[in-house]
Amino acid sequence: RLQQAALRRIGHVAAMGCASLRKYVSYSTIKMAVIEDVVLGTVHYLCMLGVAAYIVLSLLGYSSYVKDDAPIGSVRLQMHPPTVIGKHGHGCNPDVFGCNFNFTSPDTLGYCTQSGAAGKGATRPLQCALWDDNEVVQPVIEGSPFYMATRVTESNETLLCDDPKSGACAHTYGIACNASFTYKPDCTVPAQRSFFVADVESFTLLVDHSVRAPKIPSIHASAFQMHGKLTSCTGTDIIPASTTEGQDVFTLGELLSTIQMKDGRCGVSLDDASTVTGSKNSIRYDGAILVLNIEYTNIKPWSGVQPDITYEYKLDVLHGTKSKVEQQIFKQYPQQRVIRDQHGLKLVVIQTGRLGIFDVQTLLVQLTTTLTLFAAATTLVDLLALYVLPHRAAYRDAKVEEVLVRSKRRVVLANPLKWRPP
Repeated sequence: RLQQAALRRIGHVAAMGCASLRKYVSYSTIKMAVIEDVVLGTVHYLCMLGVAAYIVLSLLGYSSYVKDDAPIGSVRLQMHPPTVIGKHGHGCNPDVFGCNFNFTSPDTLGYCTQSGAAGKGATRPLQCALWDDNEVVQPVIEGSPFYMATRVTESNETLLCDDPKSGACAHTYGIACNASFTYKPDCTVPAQRSFFVADVESFTLLVDHSVRAPKIPSIHASAFQMHGKLTSCTGTDIIPASTTEGQDVFTLGELLSTIQMKDGRCGVSLDDASTVTGSKNSIRYDGAILVLNIEYTNIKPWSGVQPDITYEYKLDVLHGTKSKVEQQIFKQYPQQRVIRDQHGLKLVVIQTGRLGIFDVQTLLVQLTTTLTLFAAATTLVDLLALYVLPHRAAYRDAKVEEVLVRSKRRVVLANPLKWRPP
């Protein structure tokens, strides 16, 4: 009897162990239950509709199936003074023999003293000088940043001391006197003059640029292979004039007219007040920094990847900044030199955008993401049904069932329907 009792206990413990083991190695599967609940149905279909809308906007609107890359490129900038319009309808190349300049006379420019205009503060005039592109652009680098002079102060200087054996030098160079290169310690009229560059707004700026996608070698283009537009603060698009090689050409005045200012004004005049806080001068006098953003793309919303790359120019002014460079010109090395302190416009070019190609792997990743969103929406509705809504007990009984396998021939429903309608 003792042996039989011990065997029964062992069998009982073994059965409990098997039951516990079955509990931990059980298999959970999805059960389909139709719940006629207006709240659940509405939430479910709204979630499905939201996911579907996201898919349409993401895949078709934003073209998220595209393998894209941020572009890099190079820019060449060149400036020319205004020239006489020829028979072909545009100006000539000033580097070619026979091409004549077409400057506006300083007598008609309000910021030039030659016009007889009077002003003070930001509008006070200065003597004006006519400069060509080789003088206006310093240093001549044809890249970004690109500098254009608007006001210049020239100083004649003479070498005073460059020999360390003679002791400390109070000055290496001294400003000369009376428009000469003769230095006088008691000089009352220093050899300096300040002037504006006349008609700089009529100078033309040539923009030659190329672009490529560094991670997608097949995507690259030069200016000749692309087309673009200049976006204005008025909301209109300006199609630029171009050369036979595809480079875009703008006048400086045309570019300035597209800038949106902080105070809401559309367009900038060089005679407007300086953007530097506290300055009583004009932009022409102080100078400014301009940022030209070139945004490239070959992806069109709702249409996908396009065969050609397009671009969009947008010009902004960097508020609160002046801009100037200095140039040294020796008249007689090293005894005599002219120092040019040149304030003006510094143009910085930034190339941005989105270039891409159709990619199957990227498309599969996006489709997998959308399936996950659908599953997440269904899970959210299930949680509402099982744990939030008033009839959650009934919904739980209908959706969750536990089946116990006692033997090969015996299967038991562990939790038969408990909920009964009231």
